[in-house]
Amino acid sequence: MFALAILTPDTWALAAVGLLQAAILYLTIRAITRQTASAENSERAWVMGEIEWDREKWADGKAHVVEGEGTEGKSTAVWITLVCKNEGKSPGWIYEKRMKFELVKALDKRSKFESAQFEWKGREPIGIGNAFPHTTKVPRLVIAQGHAGTDDTLVVYGIVKYRDIFGKARTTTVGYRITADRRLERLAEYAAYNEST
Repeated sequence: MFALAILTPDTWALAAVGLLQAAILYLTIRAITRQTASAENSERAWVMGEIEWDREKWADGKAHVVEGEGTEGKSTAVWITLVCKNEGKSPGWIYEKRMKFELVKALDKRSKFESAQFEWKGREPIGIGNAFPHTTKVPRLVIAQGHAGTDDTLVVYGIVKYRDIFGKARTTTVGYRITADRRLERLAEYAAYNEST
């Protein structure tokens, strides 16, 4: 008799109401989570990266690619600057910058940023507007092994790691190819070299 009482229409209605409330609660929590993430993204630091020629290195102010040869073999060097700008609405704290210069036949679509050498490691504030410097620059000589052949591409890429005001670790990646006429051209077709998280 007890089992038959559980299956009454009133019991089914209560169970349906309970399930409906659970579904509404789930959707509400999901909406709140998305709103929170959206609010954080609109208010956080967004550090963007660019690579420029270090034109102050040479008296003629031009970009130079220098080839050399020594006891460790052939090498190619460029003087570049990693530029970081905060495009967000709140400050951030950069804790790592890496860059790498390579001569490649074909660029790997997966990034190899962990193999890039440290150019800076510590804790550097990057602000917004005039509150702090909202742009930082790291000029460096970067060296690749070998000399470029006719089918080689010269690429330079980097990664910037930072924390936002919400304490979340973020990264920005940047990648460029060096053209035959010594222009730096962004690797726009490679998502891994143009990401901000």
